[in-house]
Amino acid sequence: MPPSRLIGSLLLSEQSFFIVVGGFASVVLSALTDNRAFYFYLVPAALGLAASYWNFFNKGYNFTAAVSPDGIRLRYGLLDTQAQTLPPGRIQAVKIAQPPLWRPFGWYRMQVNVAGYGTSGNAVEGNTRTILLPVGRLADVMAMLSLVLPDPGTDRPEAVFAAGLTGKDSDGGFVTTPRRARLLAPLAWRRNGFAATDTALLIRSGRWWRELVLVPHQRTQSLALQQGPLARRFRVADLVLHTTAGPVSPRLTQAGLDEARQLFDEQSARARLARKRQTTEQWLRQVVPAGVPTPPPATMAPGTSLAGTPLPAAELPGPAASEARTHYQQEGQQHG
Repeated sequence: MPPSRLIGSLLLSEQSFFIVVGGFASVVLSALTDNRAFYFYLVPAALGLAASYWNFFNKGYNFTAAVSPDGIRLRYGLLDTQAQTLPPGRIQAVKIAQPPLWRPFGWYRMQVNVAGYGTSGNAVEGNTRTILLPVGRLADVMAMLSLVLPDPGTDRPEAVFAAGLTGKDSDGGFVTTPRRARLLAPLAWRRNGFAATDTALLIRSGRWWRELVLVPHQRTQSLALQQGPLARRFRVADLVLHTTAGPVSPRLTQAGLDEARQLFDEQSARARLARKRQTTEQWLRQVVPAGVPTPPPATMAPGTSLAGTPLPAAELPGPAASEARTHYQQEGQQHG
């Protein structure tokens, strides 16, 4: 990962935006009230921001990802190299986020819920350990997704995931908030929605802070329908998917009431079926065919995507996987 991209992502992060807004407000209040005490409120904010910058810079510096028999192996660190392995059976949900200031550069951040990580006593350590990709472009996101979800469950994964990241309305087969409820989310109602593939549920949200959450069907622990008085007036409801504690909170907001009920029933059935037929041992066989040695860790060279040793294409389940699905999986192998 180029250090310039990592530094730029920190300077254009949400924390930087709010500290700038707070500094501007302090200057205005000090000028209006002739009281310099407002400047002291910036001291703890600046210290906290500096600590946050260091943690994320250290997490993203020299970031590498590789496929191992135990899962996805991550290495990172500036002063000392740290390593961790994310077992595929413990990854419960994935979130891809894009703050507004990252949009012109096409940058994204990926975080995951991992069983056992949410109980960490150190909040900072827990946050950094759940970062799957500190900052990357769309090609990097697709590569990491192909490792987390080797079988995307659709013959056109790039189109579906791109629609989840940047699309609106029914792009990519998404079902969005009905027009009658547009007053509840005037800017986001055309983006808030969901789509289901054979292997995962995709939840799309946000107009300015774009987010795409993926929950593999077999990782769905339980579901709940929620509806407040205002939602009842517009005949919409929220669908909440319960997973382990972590930075990802899967929640479909303001779905049509009929669509939400139907999704509740269908997702429950998909989750039961997926848990019966899927095991964690199948993950490596989907990414790397039997008999093929695991490639060495890949590095992110400056100005490029994740790069590494190419692997032969893995066999996808189903009688006839399409060319688009095969390209998606091969891309992850090359980037891994």
